Amino acid sequence: MNEHDPASFRGEPIHTYTRAEALADGVLVDVTETAREAGFRVLVALTRGIWADANDLSGRHAYAGQSVQGRL
Repeated sequence: MNEHDPASFRGEPIHTYTRAEALADGVLVDVTETAREAGFRVLVALTRGIWADANDLSGRHAYAGQSVQGRL
């Protein structure tokens, strides 16, 4: 065991789930282009739940002049 190698300390992963898989499955929603407009220089994704909240313009949110683009 090499004490400086984290993989040898933890062993092999039991299961992996990549960002690409989560995007393909719909678990994540890619908002990178919108984030770039706001100055982000990294890939940005939201969970499906957060995306749903951002898109919920019902009730007081719609009357407050909010938009999906503005909320992101």
